[in-house]
Amino acid sequence: MTLAGAAEEIFGKALSHSGQQNSLDWKYEGIKPALTMLHRKPLPEKDFIKAENHARNAAKHIDSGSEQTVTVDLEDAAIWMIVRACENSGRLGLPRSANMLEFEHWFYENEVGS
Repeated sequence: MTLAGAAEEIFGKALSHSGQQNSLDWKYEGIKPALTMLHRKPLPEKDFIKAENHARNAAKHIDSGSEQTVTVDLEDAAIWMIVRACENSGRLGLPRSANMLEFEHWFYENEVGS
């Protein structure tokens, strides 16, 4: 999850610097009307992004002296972080590797189709 999160962030920043929309911005724009209806007010993008990155940030900022407890589905969080990294890579026009194609096939067979 941490490695996929780093790739997603690097690709996302490259997209932003080139004036293109990254996967999180795209997802927020698509879900913004529903979130506004649900909460009866707009959900700030920074709050949406914080929620989307919750698991990654919790794992990234573990402090052994802290008694903070975080409950997350690590497998699910890792899968969606890989999806976001792959989406940003594709938005940059980078070719998909054999591993990316294999993951994409697995994802559609096991997550989307289930």
